[in-house]
Amino acid sequence: EISKTYSATVSFPNAEPACASAVTVTLSAQSTSASVSTKVEQDGFSLGQNYPNPFASATTFNYTTPTEAPVMITISDITGHAIRTIASGRISAGEHTVSIDANDLASGTYVVTLSSGSVRLVRQMVVTK
Repeated sequence: EISKTYSATVSFPNAEPACASAVTVTLSAQSTSASVSTKVEQDGFSLGQNYPNPFASATTFNYTTPTEAPVMITISDITGHAIRTIASGRISAGEHTVSIDANDLASGTYVVTLSSGSVRLVRQMVVTK
């Protein structure tokens, strides 16, 4: 665990002397972790971040199911319009991998959703052409 405080001061040197103290702002932030979550989880299900991301033509996601379960994985555009179902059916328990061919997708940000019963896990992926 990393704990470090960062500070910065923003000032405006051309401000009138009478209000110079009114235009100085001090910002502070503290970091407590240097890691980024690589998967989202709910009720034993998980959906990893695709790799590579961003990508031009193909990418891969890992996902896990705690038991045999019906799973649907879909791609939607950023407005929520469903574009494609990339996996659908009853999936055995364990870790699985799914590849996405994006040759027919335009550049942009897309949403990948894993659904199973009440579980709904969401990730963003970025296509660059």
